[in-house]
Amino acid sequence: MSNELTVKDRAVKVDSEIQFWANQLNTAVYQIGKNLAIMKDEKLYEQLGYETFDDYCWEKYQLKRSQSSKYIAVYNKLGEQYLQDHSSAGIQNLYMISQLSDEDRENLEVNPEDATVNELKAEIERIKQEREGIQMQLFELQEKEKTAEEKLQEEIEKKASELAEERAAEETALAKKRIEELSEKIKEIETNYEKEKKTYDEQARKSSILTTDNEALREQAEQLRKTIKELESKAQDVTVAEPTEEELNARADAIANQKIEEMKKQSEAERQIADDQIKALEEKLKEKEAETENIRAGFEKKLENIMNASQNAESTRVENAVEEPDEKARFKALLTNVVNDSNKVIEFAQLSGDSETYIEKLKGVFENIIKKLNGGAF
Repeated sequence: MSNELTVKDRAVKVDSEIQFWANQLNTAVYQIGKNLAIMKDEKLYEQLGYETFDDYCWEKYQLKRSQSSKYIAVYNKLGEQYLQDHSSAGIQNLYMISQLSDEDRENLEVNPEDATVNELKAEIERIKQEREGIQMQLFELQEKEKTAEEKLQEEIEKKASELAEERAAEETALAKKRIEELSEKIKEIETNYEKEKKTYDEQARKSSILTTDNEALREQAEQLRKTIKELESKAQDVTVAEPTEEELNARADAIANQKIEEMKKQSEAERQIADDQIKALEEKLKEKEAETENIRAGFEKKLENIMNASQNAESTRVENAVEEPDEKARFKALLTNVVNDSNKVIEFAQLSGDSETYIEKLKGVFENIIKKLNGGAF
């Protein structure tokens, strides 16, 4: 029985020794690197009588600076678990592995513990070339993407410029069309005004004629009275009883009064007709003025809408990083001034005392503008 316990005890002891040295093997590199780092960072070597860390490493353990640096680098970059898992890889292999990134370290296709230093160097070189190849591909991809973006941006700018030019052309054509329509409307208003003015002048002429006729009748009646008095003053023999002076005067007055009354009635009737026609003409003129004002207001509103649409297009184009040429901005500003000044001069001409002359001149200006737009001489 005692022999059996002795064997068991020995087995436990041997197992403990194996485990102890196994643990020592797994943690040797890590512990050396850790303690060397502490010794260096905290300058504990000075407490042991050494002036420098390199003196301590060499005199105490015969470690050169390059060797101590490798232990510290392995400790700082690989960590305890990695060093335990690859404890037999050797400090040189572990140092080379510590210089790799985490991604490259995971891409190792050789076991650091089985590979020689040269094999590990070759594997690291392969990973490096592979990474550089990937980086080159990524760079080329980025360049292609950048080129594609630049081409797309150029296309966007070109399209935006074309659209802006098309909109400007459309706005110019629309403005030209509206000017032509306004000119035609002015012509129509002028024609109607001339017709109605002629009618008014004719009625006024007739009214003047009636007034003149009334005066003429009064003069005839007065002349008739004078003639009667002259006849009365002459001595004439008559075979019949002649009317008395009172009868002659009454008869002359009756004839004159009757003629005057007839003329008055006719004059009043014609005057009433003329007044009615004048009122109707004035109403028509008011309607035409209101219609002209509505046309002008509508034209201004449409021009305002055109300018607002143009400004909105300009904002959209700025958001797309497309800058409108100064020439187009200047054209829009000039067009706005032309429209505003045109409205002012039209209003002035309509309200002027000599509106007929001013409207005729304004009409000629618009016609010349249209000719100029069509390529003719101003």
